[in-house]
Amino acid sequence: MKNTHRAISIAIGLAAVLSLGPILIGQAPGQAPVQPGGGRGGDAPAAGPVVRGPDGKPDFTGYWISATKTNINNGRGGIINPDTGAADGKIPYNAEWEAKAADTAKNHMFDEPYAHCLPAGVPTNFGIQMGFQAVHDKNAIVFAWDTVGSTRVIHLDRRKHVPAKIRLYQGDSIGHWEGDTLVVETVGQNDITWLDEAGTVHSSDMKVTERIKRPDFGHLEIENIIDDPKTFSKPWSFTTHPSLLRGELIEYICQENNKDLDHLVGK
Repeated sequence: MKNTHRAISIAIGLAAVLSLGPILIGQAPGQAPVQPGGGRGGDAPAAGPVVRGPDGKPDFTGYWISATKTNINNGRGGIINPDTGAADGKIPYNAEWEAKAADTAKNHMFDEPYAHCLPAGVPTNFGIQMGFQAVHDKNAIVFAWDTVGSTRVIHLDRRKHVPAKIRLYQGDSIGHWEGDTLVVETVGQNDITWLDEAGTVHSSDMKVTERIKRPDFGHLEIENIIDDPKTFSKPWSFTTHPSLLRGELIEYICQENNKDLDHLVGK
């Protein structure tokens, strides 16, 4: 059954990317010209008008990068404190899962999925300092990362979620618009992925709601709302801020000469 679910996931991702192939290799609307030779360039302009699609909604097409959320539970990870509104909150683990997270951080860092070149999952994939490409049309937004060969599809065609028994690394994401904000609900993730690089674990019951905005030409703002009653005592949130790249992604083969594993505990 696991192989069947994996085949379904691969088929969906490949079909989406192949259907948008002509767009994937082209230059993003409103993006600065790519420098000769490709690769990453300097930072894109921070200001300027929001790029919009034919429907008048913000268009997220482009090459983006975000600062890594190394440890979101250290008081500096941007978690919103519900009492003050400040971004200095802590993860509201229940007692069982707080102990599990502590044990993971102390004894099982070797299990970090990204260190093994596995997909980071949602919302972690927007909080890793590896570039990603977005291709946006009226029915879907397809994301591709320059590491681990990972893809993600946000469906915009009002479909229903996949059956609850299916578990995927990137989950099943369905979005709708509220004004200029894209609201995305992701369910069906497995419990293998972490929410940062410090062993922040979750269960397969986790639901992630992303509120994605493009406030100006050069930035995205993604509010991530985490709801997992099995693991956390209440929903909690933090925000990531990807910036537009001036250039394209280059090939990065994570599996080749991987040195991370030699430095992680818990082999």
